Parts: sequence; C-alpha cells; structure tokens
Amino acid sequence: MKRMTSALAISMMTCALFTGCLGGSEAPGSSSGSDAGKKVEEPIKMEAMATLKLGEKDIPVYEFKGEEPLPLEMSMMTVTPEAIYLIEHTHGKDDKVLGKYPYKGDQLTAREDLGEATSNVLTTDGKNVYFFLKGGHLGIYDGQELTKVPLSDNREGSTQVVYGSDQAYFSRSGALKTAGYTRAKIGKDGYTDPVLLLSQKEYVHKMKDERDEVSPKLIFADEMGFYLRWTARHGSKNGQGWTSPIYLYDKDGKEVRQLNPDAGVPDGTEKWAGKKLLVCTTKDYFCFLTTGAIRVFDKNTSAYVGDIKWAIDKRPVLADLGHFAVDGDNHIYFGIWDDKDKQQHIYRMDL
Repeated sequence: MKRMTSALAISMMTCALFTGCLGGSEAPGSSSGSDAGKKVEEPIKMEAMATLKLGEKDIPVYEFKGEEPLPLEMSMMTVTPEAIYLIEHTHGKDDKVLGKYPYKGDQLTAREDLGEATSNVLTTDGKNVYFFLKGGHLGIYDGQELTKVPLSDNREGSTQVVYGSDQAYFSRSGALKTAGYTRAKIGKDGYTDPVLLLSQKEYVHKMKDERDEVSPKLIFADEMGFYLRWTARHGSKNGQGWTSPIYLYDKDGKEVRQLNPDAGVPDGTEKWAGKKLLVCTTKDYFCFLTTGAIRVFDKNTSAYVGDIKWAIDKRPVLADLGHFAVDGDNHIYFGIWDDKDKQQHIYRMDL
C-alpha cells in the first residue's frame, strides 16, 4: 500500500479574510439510525491508508478501491453521497467518457459507463450530476436516468453548481450582450432564469484597462458566491512577474474581496502570494490548494489553521482544476494517476 508522507506547519491566528475546507464524520455511502419500521444499517468501517496532522488533530486519508484497478485516467471529478463520477480517458488519448463509481464506505462497486462527455464541465448539486455531452448538450443525470438538454446559442461554458442548492454560476461566450459570468437556476430543464452578473464587454474589459488583469477563470462556487482567478500582468507583456489573484464575488456579482493566502500566517511561513492557486470551501474550512500543499483557514473565524504538505511515493498531489471535489461536509476527494502502474487512484481526506 502506498504511503503518504506529510510535513505540517500549524499556528492559530486571526486574519479577517476568508472561509473554508475539510473534515471527517461517518463513512461515505453508509447511514446510522433508522426511521420507524426500517432496518438499521451499521456504519461501514473504513481504514485510513495514512494519517496526517493539523495541529493536534488527526487527519485521516482513505483510498477508494474496487475489485479491479481503475485503468482510465480522470480529467474531472465530482461526488454525490452515492457515487463518485469521473470524466475519464485512456491515458494519452482523447476518448472522454463519464464513469460512475457507486461506493459503500471506501469500497467501489461495479463501474457504470454513462457515455461520451467533454472535459468542459462536471459538477453536482449533491443529487443531480451535470456535464457536457458532445454535440452541444447539457447532460443531467439523477443517479438513474440521463436527461439531455440542448445548450443555447449563447455558448454556455465552465459551470460551478453550489452543492446542496439549485444555484449555478457559469461563463458564456459569443454575443457580447450575453458574454461574461451568469447566475441561473439549474435542474432537469437545464439553465433557467439566467442573470448576467459580470459582462465581458464592460466588467472584464474594465479589469484589463484599470488593473491589467485578464483571462478570468471560474474555479469554484459556494453559498457565499463564486470565485474567479485572473492573470495579473503588472505591466509586463512577456509573462515575467505575472501573478494569479483570486476574487470572491457575491450572488449579485459584486466584488467582495481579493483573497490573500498569507493573511494571518505567522512569520517564517512560506508566502503563497503569486502562486497559481485553487480554492474550495467545506462545512468548516476554507482552503487554498497548490501542488503538494493545502493552506487551511477556519471558515467562521477566518483564523489561519495550518499548512498540510503531502505526497504519495514522494510525488506531490496535484491541485489541478477538476481533479478534486467536495461534498458539503469536511471532506476533500482527489485523484492521482500512477504512471508507473497505469492506474487511477481516488482518495478522500477528512479535516
């Protein structure tokens, strides 16, 4: 079994800037308690393949395994209480499909092939799974049936659904009057009641002119709003000195703040400003993710909790967009492709 090593930098301080990521509870795919007349299902015991430290707290890491290895490499992941969904392809090829992996505890059951997909979108509200099909359709899978809804002529793109809700944020290109970042409801009818929040013609061009920040990318959404990562050129035209600031916008598209990964971090701790980061929030934590490390803040107090530096077989875990998922609890799911064994591995870390 592969080992995960970790080095941890921890300190408690207040910072006044964030919200958060990661935690543990019952085994996934299991339930405890019962309604009247229902048989009680015992929680499934899971064995951690590694245990990290966040201060005095143990952070277990579990690996999901089935009867057979996972031979397809994933490009995107999302998770519901019943199954893990991966957009997969044969390593080195471009034959993308959506695979469903039902699970009980940390045990995967038989894979289900849900057909061809693109690598543009894979997201969930916790019940329905949303993804793009070839041919310009939005696929909506409720765990049993697949519904296909044609995408509009306004060219919907990158989409982030708020877990546990019907709210979605997505990008649009094409006609200038609709291009930009939009909020809508999402469900069996696809995107409905769209509201343009940030116009490509006005806001995005204004950011370029006033801040020299370009190429926004939608990277996450939660109950507070949505997160865009920009490229800040700082007057340089050749890539030197460019940084990747992340901004939080509320549900009406108002810029709330720029997120600072170094706020409240103790002296002597590595500075992350300027790194190309991703973000995620879970029930109790806000996290910045970079290759090989996670920086954790308390979601309620904005206090810096610590850094987790982690690797498997001395290979740092990659923080690629789409290669991790959250589930509304304090869990982060992530995948690692083992190029030596030609296998995909799926893990869960509990904060």
